[in-house]
Parts: sequence; C-alpha cells; structure tokens
Amino acid sequence: MPDFTEIVQFHCASVETYETEIKGSTGKFHKVRVGYSDQRTPTKIAWSCDCPGFKFRHHCKHIDEAKKSPDYCGWYEQFGDGEIKRDESNVARCPKCNNLAIAMRYGV
Repeated sequence: MPDFTEIVQFHCASVETYETEIKGSTGKFHKVRVGYSDQRTPTKIAWSCDCPGFKFRHHCKHIDEAKKSPDYCGWYEQFGDGEIKRDESNVARCPKCNNLAIAMRYGV
C-alpha cells in the first residue's frame, strides 16, 4: 500500500464561517449560514437556510443569493484562483478579499 503525500492548501476564512440574512419572496428574512456541518467531527463544510424549501430540498434560492453576496468570498487555493498573500506579520491572507487564509492538510 503506497504512503500518502501530505500537501497544504489554503482557503478563505469566509468558507468556514459565514452568516447572512436574505429577504425571501414573501418579505420574510431567512438566515443563511455556511460552516462545518457537524461540530463534533469537523470534516464537511455545508450551507444551510432556515426556509421551508431548504428543509425539503437541502438547497434553496436564498443560498444561491448568499453565494453572490460581496461579503462572501469563497476562495479556495486548490481551484487555482490565485495564491495567498502574506502581510507584514507573515500572516496568510486571501488574495480576493484580504481576509485570513486558513491552511488545511490533505493526504493525496
């Protein structure tokens, strides 16, 4: 069995924790979040919404709208959309929004 090669890749902090309210078609505001789907075993980052449509389909138009928000960056290094920047303190920064860039280790 071959050994894993460990690589480190970065993503924007907005990928892990982002929350906003999106106005629905009835005028009611719905809370849309992205984050780890299970805090006990943080392995999957997922979107959620408190609208009835999300409860049935596990996706909704409010999530699509939140992804387009200028407040949400969603940058991943692995998708080749630029490389991290380092500030004067050598802290990794997102190349799109200058938010913190978070390192993740992957075995390939």
